[in-house]
Amino acid sequence: MVQKNSGHRFTLRSFEMDEKNPPDDGADIFGGADDGAVAIGIVNCSSWSWGLEKMIGNASIESEHAGLDEVWIQVDGSRRKAQLRRGPLVTLDRRSQVPAPIDPKCL
Repeated sequence: MVQKNSGHRFTLRSFEMDEKNPPDDGADIFGGADDGAVAIGIVNCSSWSWGLEKMIGNASIESEHAGLDEVWIQVDGSRRKAQLRRGPLVTLDRRSQVPAPIDPKCL
C-alpha cells in the first residue's frame, strides 16, 4: 500500500546514443555533471537501429530523475553520453497483466 500511495520508484524511458558498442543489460545510468554524477537507473535492453544509425534501448530511471534529457551510460568501463526520450520504445499490453497471459506459440 505504501508504494501505491507514494507512486512508482522507476519510470520507463527510451534512450539513444551515438556509441556503436552496446551497453550491457543492467549497465548503470548516471545523471549530473561527469565529475559529480550519481547512478539514477539501469539499462533494460539495447540494440543498434539501422534506420536511426544509433544505439537505442529502454531504461528504468528513478522517478525523481525522470525529467532529465541527457545522461551517461557505462559502456566498456567508461561513461558515454546518451539522450533520454519519453516512454519506452515498445509497450506490450501483457506487460502489466497479472497473471501474465500464456502465449500459445510458446507451448
